[in-house]
Amino acid sequence: MEKITIAIACELAPAKTLIPIIKKIKKMENLGKLNWKKSKIICLTHGSGVKELLEPYCDEFYSIGKGRGSGKVKRNNFELAYLIFKDIIKAILGLRGKGIDLLITCGNAGDVRKSISAANLLKIPAIHIEQDIYNPIETIAFSNLVTVPSKSYKNYLSEKYHIDSTENIQGYPMVNYIVDCVTNNHLLDNEDIKKDYGYSKFILVVLGGDLKTSDIKKLINILEKINLPTLIAPYRFKKELIQDMIKSNKIKVLDEFVDLLSLMKSSNLMIYGAGMGMTIEAGVLEIPSIKIAGFHKEHGSVDLANDLKIPILEIEEVSDFLDEFKDNHQDKYDHENKHTHENKDNNKCKDNHEDKNSYDDKYEDYMLKMLKNKLPRPESEKLIKNSEIAVENFVDIINNFNLKNPPKKSGLKSMKAIWKKRSEFR
Repeated sequence: MEKITIAIACELAPAKTLIPIIKKIKKMENLGKLNWKKSKIICLTHGSGVKELLEPYCDEFYSIGKGRGSGKVKRNNFELAYLIFKDIIKAILGLRGKGIDLLITCGNAGDVRKSISAANLLKIPAIHIEQDIYNPIETIAFSNLVTVPSKSYKNYLSEKYHIDSTENIQGYPMVNYIVDCVTNNHLLDNEDIKKDYGYSKFILVVLGGDLKTSDIKKLINILEKINLPTLIAPYRFKKELIQDMIKSNKIKVLDEFVDLLSLMKSSNLMIYGAGMGMTIEAGVLEIPSIKIAGFHKEHGSVDLANDLKIPILEIEEVSDFLDEFKDNHQDKYDHENKHTHENKDNNKCKDNHEDKNSYDDKYEDYMLKMLKNKLPRPESEKLIKNSEIAVENFVDIINNFNLKNPPKKSGLKSMKAIWKKRSEFR
């Protein structure tokens, strides 16, 4: 085979899954180890940041719309259906007439729905990389093959959703992307973090898709109570929405898209209400973390967090954890720094701004250090080893995929089963 043209569709986090796969394809291609001589990669972008991330790895880009996540403008079902239909048309235009041999999708957002729908209309075979095994997007039922990270997940898709055209790739390719960032020093150091964001030691809070708008105010109240340097990454929420809820000058709200990996690496503790991507990143970087339980009780990221020993807490339990921590360690700090504390209590440093700042800085450094040691570090060794296997297995699947006679799609019965399950999360 002289040439293969592959289209990919993904949001920002799933793009990190596809990058190691594309890099492996190109590497094996250069060594002449694939069933084609040259590949062309076309990216169907969905939302902000995807093109910037994938630009070094793709040959062409076509926008198929934007995400409509939490905190965005609320629309009725008719409006939403109309916008999705428009985006499907964009996906068709992005795929049609370009000689595309195969579509690869990853994630559980609208980009997967639109691109698989378009591929079906254009009779382009599709492979979907599934990680959120309990709550996938409905249209994966119309992909020709679904890959999963474990044998138990392969069985789950078959039993619960009647999807039998599956392959177990034995891990998460996204891990390789994070390892590469660390290995090649792509992450900012603490000094750069302080220069860009104001703090070198801090609590990082990531507001992802596992949270509802009503959860945010509760969480902010908890953070204001502990009164330590905190950076909030809005992620799936509007920055202005979060800023309007904050009174403390210790809490800073970041822009929607920032260098999260660098921030995670520098943080003393991460609290996040997000799914698989964030859990993988916390695991690989071995960041002491708390995953907020959110409304997805069954989720691939819940399974992985348990494997990595990342505690999963309700928001009220996060409050209890931080309250107990502050009570215990503040008393301990005050006892160990009795002389300074007495001066502070006697207002002897009230007129000395420098002394007061020094006391506050030492106190914050102490508390953040203790907080970092309070939780176990996730163990990344198995995660990294399995990811290398997963990338190789997935590239092998593409290399041996029968484009002329692809596996049979699961179809309408599977789509209905997934739709019914997803309705529990609405």
